[in-house]
Amino acid sequence: MSTTLPDFWKLATSELTRANADRRHPFRHVVMATCTMNMPSQRTVVMRKFDPEKGLLIYTDNRSQKFSDLQEHPANAASLLFWHPRKKLQISMAGQVSLTMNKEDTLTHWRQVPAVSKPSYTTQKPPGSIIDAPADVAYDALAEDGRYFAPLLFYPRSVQLLQLNQDFHLRAGFSLENEAWAGHWLVP
Repeated sequence: MSTTLPDFWKLATSELTRANADRRHPFRHVVMATCTMNMPSQRTVVMRKFDPEKGLLIYTDNRSQKFSDLQEHPANAASLLFWHPRKKLQISMAGQVSLTMNKEDTLTHWRQVPAVSKPSYTTQKPPGSIIDAPADVAYDALAEDGRYFAPLLFYPRSVQLLQLNQDFHLRAGFSLENEAWAGHWLVP
């Protein structure tokens, strides 16, 4: 169990970094919350990459509700919630999402999407559209160029860590101040 703020921060960033290489790591799938018409909206997304200096990478369809929610919010604000059941570690992040990436970088990411996953970004109708049956999903051959594909870069501005323990729980908050993370202990 971590008992110093730097150790607690290192534990969290280490687990997030491990999720880059381990597709089964519990931090690979994360709950993302946005706001639509003053109501919260949550969904599970896949964290594609974590870099402690650059933030997190998530892929989406640019016609999705999450993409619209982010576009409509003045700060492109979102939050992410990670849970590690075995370590009883929760990481909650609030920050901003960059919706635009230059075409070359977007195509680089598109080429890295496995062929089996690309159809998720090529449906004729936008995600969430009503259909009569699952077999009614149609794909747009023209979209194989990645036109609906959107890499999202999430930049955390505040992070809360919570570790549940049998004897006592640990909770800390961290915020980005002058390009460095500053932390403090919180009552769990």
